Amino acid sequence: MNTRRKSSKSRIRRRRQNDSLRRKTAAIRRLMLRVNAGKEDTLLLKVAHTLNYYPATRDSDITLSIKLLRTYYPNLVHSGDTIRLNDLYNIPKFYDMQRHRARLQNTYGLFRASPEVAAFRMKRELDQAESYAQAAPDFSPVFAFADESGKTDRCLIIGSLWLYNVDHHRQAYRSLADWRRSFGHRGEFHFKHLKSMSDADAACQFFDALLASTPLHAFKGLVARNDLIPANRRLDDLYQGFGEMLIDGIKSEITSGRLSPPLTLHLTKDADPATDVFKMRELTRKLLDAFRVEFADAQVKLDSDKIDSASSEANDLVQISDLFTGALNKWLNQRIVDQTSKPKDKVAAHIGSHFSWHFDGNGKLVCGGDVCQIIYLTGP
Repeated sequence: MNTRRKSSKSRIRRRRQNDSLRRKTAAIRRLMLRVNAGKEDTLLLKVAHTLNYYPATRDSDITLSIKLLRTYYPNLVHSGDTIRLNDLYNIPKFYDMQRHRARLQNTYGLFRASPEVAAFRMKRELDQAESYAQAAPDFSPVFAFADESGKTDRCLIIGSLWLYNVDHHRQAYRSLADWRRSFGHRGEFHFKHLKSMSDADAACQFFDALLASTPLHAFKGLVARNDLIPANRRLDDLYQGFGEMLIDGIKSEITSGRLSPPLTLHLTKDADPATDVFKMRELTRKLLDAFRVEFADAQVKLDSDKIDSASSEANDLVQISDLFTGALNKWLNQRIVDQTSKPKDKVAAHIGSHFSWHFDGNGKLVCGGDVCQIIYLTGP
């Protein structure tokens, strides 16, 4: 009897633990969907975005408070970084910022502190944690949103949108949300689902809204010939291609002077549930190793907490990268030049005209300016 009773209690305990884990996993997923969609309407989301944008804030509650106030309450931060006493009624309590930081890091396991600071905090040596964090370099964030196309065509293409700082990242989300409100368009923009000319017109305007939102952006495409990749290697090479594009892209931006280390790269790729589960973990490990080799003195880091796959349906910037990548696919795999009789052709021609795409004498698609870069791993 006692054995049966213990067994029953054990089953109940396991069921409760499993239910608790499912609720926690669901809560993390809901939170990250909102973070990845640029939502900032609660203090928890503001703290999450600040931890996401600025790795230094993960180690220091003081730095977190300063960055959050400068980002979300700039009208209350006056010259000399002063805040009037009466304005304390209008800003969040510092304790609440720290409480949300602790919840995100300790309960959800997101935006984790460095191992050294985490050890100090566990020992409650908070002054030493702040001192360590203050001495650490502050890495500027760079954001990349990526998608792939042409897996069964002549050319495999990985395309990406790059944003260079937090203000332009936030402004891009706001501008696209404003465009949606103005035009009453709530649907997802997916290149392969463009069925009508009205869909094409809306997609072109949506893409233009991004271009107008910030002068500091870039688009990069990586191209490889599928027929030169063994069939049993194509999935592995697809994920490796994301890494090649990121490393090559960062190097070219540093060389051009548009970016200056120290930098932290945040990658969000269009989700592929069929392959992401294991391949994203493998990609993260390989990229962390590659960044240590490619960039001396750890001056460029990959944010392992923000290499993520997000459904394009919930993320406007992933949809922009999808439109760009789909347009590249049209040009490279169908050799489009100026066809406007079909929805996809119209969007591809519109996007190509922005970047002055044209084929050179060797059959390579090239760009007319440096805001767009096409990287060839194999011949055209």
